[in-house]
Amino acid sequence: MTKYVYTFNEVNKSFKNIVGGKGANLGEMVNMGLPVPNGFIVSTEACIKYYRDNNKISEEVETEIYNKLKELENWLVKQ
Repeated sequence: MTKYVYTFNEVNKSFKNIVGGKGANLGEMVNMGLPVPNGFIVSTEACIKYYRDNNKISEEVETEIYNKLKELENWLVKQ
């Protein structure tokens, strides 16, 4: 199964082709310990899939996005 959504702490500069330069740099900043708000990145592969699927977000990508949103909500509640 292809993974389409990554949290910042799951990526680094080696993920540039997967999450783009900004996403990879956010991961690098988190891994360096800089104060970056929690978040997630939808991969470039999800974008390609969107276009291949006639500009429709697949259920698989949508589910991953909602799961990451839930993780963020749970993290915020604990703060």
